[in-house]
Amino acid sequence: METADPTAINLALKVQDEMVLYVPAIGEELPVLASPVQTGPAAGPVGGLVDINSATDAELMELPGIGPSKAAAIITYRTENGNFEKIEDLKDVTGIGDKSFEQLKDGITVR
Repeated sequence: METADPTAINLALKVQDEMVLYVPAIGEELPVLASPVQTGPAAGPVGGLVDINSATDAELMELPGIGPSKAAAIITYRTENGNFEKIEDLKDVTGIGDKSFEQLKDGITVR
């Protein structure tokens, strides 16, 4: 669509089955939501757990010890390597070792 605003979406996002993507028109103002917009059935916390395969950087930063740089590293890793198969795979991300993983393991999941 010629009026779509490509800067309003993450063009590196891997599309998954049943995802819903909304691309606003150029200049369209979207309402500010109290919670992050879900991008599909796997988005957002699951039973209080953060799905590291679909969480936004803001959701990741709610985890203990995860700041902007580690959240970005997690998103970059999953973009380049695909979804995590098990939560222990998070230790493959630069900056997340055994100590960090111990703090995170009870608050994360993969779907």
